[in-house]
Amino acid sequence: MNPFVRFLKKYRYVLGALGIVLAVVLVAVSAAKRPVPIATKTFAADILDSQRENSAEAVAMGETYGVVTVDGVAVASLATYEEAASVLDRVLAHYQSGASEIVSYSIDETIEARRVIGVPWNVMTVDGAVSLIVNGTEEVKTYTVGQGDTFWSISRKVGMDFQAILAANPATANSMLRVGDVVNIVEVKPMVHVSITERVTVTESVSYGVIYENSDAIYIGQYALKSPGVRGSNKVTYEITSVNGVQTSKEKIESLVISYPVTQVTYKGTKPLPNVIGTGVFRYPLDGTRTINSAFGIYRSAFSGVHTGVDLSGWTGDNIYAVDDGVVTFSGSSGTYGNLIKLSHGNGYETYYAHCSKLYVNIGDIVKKGDVIGLVGMTGRATGPHLHFEIRVYDIAVNPLDYLP
Repeated sequence: MNPFVRFLKKYRYVLGALGIVLAVVLVAVSAAKRPVPIATKTFAADILDSQRENSAEAVAMGETYGVVTVDGVAVASLATYEEAASVLDRVLAHYQSGASEIVSYSIDETIEARRVIGVPWNVMTVDGAVSLIVNGTEEVKTYTVGQGDTFWSISRKVGMDFQAILAANPATANSMLRVGDVVNIVEVKPMVHVSITERVTVTESVSYGVIYENSDAIYIGQYALKSPGVRGSNKVTYEITSVNGVQTSKEKIESLVISYPVTQVTYKGTKPLPNVIGTGVFRYPLDGTRTINSAFGIYRSAFSGVHTGVDLSGWTGDNIYAVDDGVVTFSGSSGTYGNLIKLSHGNGYETYYAHCSKLYVNIGDIVKKGDVIGLVGMTGRATGPHLHFEIRVYDIAVNPLDYLP
């Protein structure tokens, strides 16, 4: 018999066992080199049937963790299934207004918590998972600058925070935008869109009315309080619908009176002002140097329009003098003028003294040329201390420099 055949017959069982071992080794090596499917890495539950997912044995052995999915895609892993389930409640609560009553809600996407067997990857906290889901991801887009665009107007157009748009454009944030420039816009894409309708009950203040009673005890232009007004209050219930926290509708469904407002009664002066005729020769309203900060008749802005007086340089607390004999027709706060004094000098002449820090006169007071009537300040719309001074002839503003010495 051939020696080689005799060898095979003698050791056939040993060789067979060695062949099996070699095959197993080759299979193991092949499996080790094969890449793990992404689905297994990102969502182990995809390869598990529902019975195994809820296996009491797996739960008892502590081999499970929680996963939150949005439209079937795993977006967050948590230490336990219970934590994953709490994320769903927290996402809804994020958009609820305080102690409101939720009437209904809907979520465009399918968001679920699932129990997964295995070792968790990249575990998040509940707070972190909620923040990720409601804030979503950022996508950088571009905006082409048009005529009149500024970073502020662009931020309003695209609904982006002003400081955020500056941070997204560091190269141009400190320079003038030009037509055709390209600006980076960061658009936030939330993972879910939550529509929620809730009932909110609030206590609202109700304004009181004012009625006037004529009084010849005070001058025309003066008012005095007879009895104060009192605001009322109502308990109001609204039904509010919002999407991701942005209100889309608001309907008042109930209003109950808690207290009614009380009307205020105010005296209105009818006593004629003294008829004072000035000398017709004006003095300068301030001491010291005669520096003009802003001239008469210049165009200031769309908000301010044409300058109806002159801005005279001064320091807070400097004396303001009556430029001629006259009677006080107004002394008080008046919008952008701030604290304002008006003097009538007769023959249609009237002078204005604005932005005062102190007022020393009242309506009806008779003043002499050179009397201190107030102090320089920066009340109202002012960027620094100065006196805004006007001369009006029959209520038409004229250039004060044509009348001052």
